[in-house]
Amino acid sequence: MKISITAFFLLLSFSALAQYPYQRYDAPEYRNFYNWTFVDHWRKGDTIRHSITIPDFPSTHDSISLQLTTTKSSWDRYSTLTVQRDGVTILNVQEPMFFIPANIRLEPLRVADLNGDGRFDIKLVIPFVGDGSDQEKVRIIYLFQRQDGSYSKVSYSDLMHGHRADRDVNLDGRFEMVTKTLTTFEDQQYWTYNLYGFEGEELVNVNEYANYPIMILQQKRPNYFATKNLLPEQLKLFSAARPWEFHFAR
Repeated sequence: MKISITAFFLLLSFSALAQYPYQRYDAPEYRNFYNWTFVDHWRKGDTIRHSITIPDFPSTHDSISLQLTTTKSSWDRYSTLTVQRDGVTILNVQEPMFFIPANIRLEPLRVADLNGDGRFDIKLVIPFVGDGSDQEKVRIIYLFQRQDGSYSKVSYSDLMHGHRADRDVNLDGRFEMVTKTLTTFEDQQYWTYNLYGFEGEELVNVNEYANYPIMILQQKRPNYFATKNLLPEQLKLFSAARPWEFHFAR
């Protein structure tokens, strides 16, 4: 029994200390906002609209509002994302994602200076709340604040439970996006991680910052270790120029 108890506590200690390779790098100090409001005209009309307002937005100290609108006629193709500053629309773009109460309220709206320019940016994580292979699928939406106060939108699909923080992998004060996809190689499945940075109004792959991509063998039990079964030149085959289902607008 002593051996079993000892083994249990060793396993517990390992689980507490275990981390994925990217988690060794610093993450932003996000400010989280949860106060979404919801207007449902689905039964009597055509839309579902979610909105959230930050009355004293960090770094600019004005009022920033987001509206996410899904309509019956287009819900399976796209919704609309609108940003307003002090009541004036400064961004109105389509997003290939549906927005409903079940997925909007699972994660907060996050605010941080992600690209090190002194201006605070916005990050949304919207789960697809599906079954099967869609259980982990989420839509990641970034709104990067530009010098003139407008926003550029970067979005893509990803696989995660909850939230995967951005990481400063090359210690330059800017935070990189860590993406995850499922890859099959020689009859085995791997979680594949790529790195991206938003530089000069463009999203670029920055795997060279930390010798990415890395691939982690999919197992029934948690696995935190990058595989050593693939040669560096084989890993480079899975370096993706853009994230999965990437979209850009401004």
